[in-house]
Amino acid sequence: MEAITISKQEYENLKKLAESARALNDFFLPKVNYGASFLDADALAALSDFSVEIGKAAGNEDNV
Repeated sequence: MEAITISKQEYENLKKLAESARALNDFFLPKVNYGASFLDADALAALSDFSVEIGKAAGNEDNV
């Protein structure tokens, strides 16, 4: 991974930009429950199991 150095002001500006983008996303983009839209119960369970196993493999057991 490449590391770059930025000033504290640039860092703060990037944080504000990210927060604004998140707020716009939450406000303007509709949220769709894809699981309820087109996956049956078995497919949704399989997707959940897959997500858990990927998290374990990546070492993110706490985030699963």
